[in-house]
Amino acid sequence: GPALGQVYTAIDLGSLGGWHTEPYAVNGPGQVVGASAVSGQWPYHAFLWTPDEGMTDLGTLDGGSWSEARGINDASQVVGVSEVAEGLNHAFLWLPRDAYGLPAGMNDLGTLGGCCSTAYDINNLGQVVGEAATADGSYHAFIWLPEPAYGLPAGMNDLGTLGGPSSMAVAINDAGQVVGASDVAGGQTYHAFCWHNGVMRDLGVLPGGNRSWALDINSRGDIVGGAVTAAGAGHAVLWRAGGPAEDLGTLGGFLSEAYAVNDAGVIVGSAETRLGPARPMLYRGGRMFDLTGLIQGQVTAAFEWANDINNAGQIVLPGFLPPADGACHAYLLSPAADSDGDSDVDLLDFAHLQECFTGPGEPASIRCRQSFDFDGDADVDLHDFYDFI
Repeated sequence: GPALGQVYTAIDLGSLGGWHTEPYAVNGPGQVVGASAVSGQWPYHAFLWTPDEGMTDLGTLDGGSWSEARGINDASQVVGVSEVAEGLNHAFLWLPRDAYGLPAGMNDLGTLGGCCSTAYDINNLGQVVGEAATADGSYHAFIWLPEPAYGLPAGMNDLGTLGGPSSMAVAINDAGQVVGASDVAGGQTYHAFCWHNGVMRDLGVLPGGNRSWALDINSRGDIVGGAVTAAGAGHAVLWRAGGPAEDLGTLGGFLSEAYAVNDAGVIVGSAETRLGPARPMLYRGGRMFDLTGLIQGQVTAAFEWANDINNAGQIVLPGFLPPADGACHAYLLSPAADSDGDSDVDLLDFAHLQECFTGPGEPASIRCRQSFDFDGDADVDLHDFYDFI
């Protein structure tokens, strides 16, 4: 049956050599992308982490010294932003192999006629969304298409705005539904939008509020993000497919924000507690949870937000180490004991535990640690066996 009261194991993904690493996205196979300092605190380079190969530096576009990876699809195709010259940055598409008439490696997606662009997400069709500068200097949401679709040509396409000067697109699902935020007419405020087949729809705001923004969309069309309440607080919100904004509340504090939602409707983000500090939050079944209380093992990092969740329930988030260290590491949380990702804990998971059993002090594989290293000591031994039972 369903794994109620789910807890998570935590894996530190390491770094490219520097002090600071932030994970931004995780795909279906559990591969993670983000940005990591290559030395000290700067410059950052885009990275791809896989369970089998660890962290790989994706480099930069020609002429650049820094880059960040922001999205990844299930084919390991990565998008983000890279410097191309001092003060200028362009959206990139990194390919593990030749595709769409482009070579393997990091490809420049260009702009909408202006200086700069950033890509935030890519779906499994290779369609990319983000924001790009236009010739007049304003930034507009874009969709880059590997081939014609939605009545648009291949390449970079301007999605327009809700009537104001600027917009940005941050997520796209496999149906081609795009979400983000746009200035409205007059440019005095901005609203969340959903674009599909050439039409940008205003998702509205919370009652009494004046601003909203969308940050993710799942395959069902559920959209998450944030909106300002009548009291002036930013709260995490959910737009169920075709419905109005629903306030998800907080962990007892003033502020919250929803960053990602998977196809099961599980939401992650950040929320303030009654005592003030922000915590990474998980929202499921109509309830909001503090993720820090669901992590197994000995983890010394402090967590404040969670950036993404995949359909297997794996979550990526940055962890801040004690002040004496001053570093930030990338962490991947995996549902403990559910080794096959089918949302239950059964005899098949028990069989996988037996295959992963290493004995004390003998390092386990990353995949085994993700499911069965309950005490966080990098092996799968009798202690973990008893915790599983």
